[in-house]
Amino acid sequence: MKLTEEQKKAIETQGSMAVIASAGTGKTTVLTQRFLHAHLQREMPLHQLLAFTFTEKASREMMARVLESDHLSYAQAPLLNISTIHSFCQRLLKQHGEVLGLRSDFEVYDEESHNVWVDIMIAKRALVGLDENSIANFIKCYGYQNLKKTMRFLIKMDVQHVTAQARTCLNLPTEIDVPHLNDFLKTVFDFQEELIQHKIKNQILSYDDLEVLTMRLLSDHPQILKKIQRQYKQILVDEYQDISPRQFFIIKKLFQSKYNELFIVGDPKQYIYGFSRC
Repeated sequence: MKLTEEQKKAIETQGSMAVIASAGTGKTTVLTQRFLHAHLQREMPLHQLLAFTFTEKASREMMARVLESDHLSYAQAPLLNISTIHSFCQRLLKQHGEVLGLRSDFEVYDEESHNVWVDIMIAKRALVGLDENSIANFIKCYGYQNLKKTMRFLIKMDVQHVTAQARTCLNLPTEIDVPHLNDFLKTVFDFQEELIQHKIKNQILSYDDLEVLTMRLLSDHPQILKKIQRQYKQILVDEYQDISPRQFFIIKKLFQSKYNELFIVGDPKQYIYGFSRC
């Protein structure tokens, strides 16, 4: 494979690094070659290399590229930690989730079923909460449909980690002052906790829950976090511009310069989701 000098430098240079380049410049190739170089030249065991891709399809493609090199056999496929962040979170929670009340055989909702269930629960909460100033004031100023939309957004974003900057994305009317906004956020946070605890009790999670509970696992259990940090010597992230705030938090927690290196590739001009703007 013919590589440019810049690509070789990115692949071979030790230490954490960010590669920012435009589409079609071989970012994923560099990521794959960095993975192989860490194993073949720097003698890092395959199980100590962790690579995140944006989609399952990209994970399969990267895994195929690694295995199709002349240096690895297909028998080594189970040792490869190449996946989406959701898949990584699911594996992590099956291994350590008992500290959060999860069994290793928990199931994951499909997205459509989960959204329908959340809407039903929001409707029940709205009816119960009509006497609460935060809910009643929001419905008065913004309408019931926007209540559902906003609550779904805040739950998806994990409301306890919504920043002041992200709150401006709500574009709330001036009639809702800061105290009312804070009361509303607390109401949604309490509701989110009810949903999480209900799902833990029934051992059924959504894809967003996988990230939320992984964040809690890494934040509230430092010994588990330290073990995971020491487990991986190299953390590689493809399409870094498209990670969500929660995924950024997880990667930031996993990265500890004493134990591992972080290698990211991306192009800010190609970000997809609206939260990248908030």
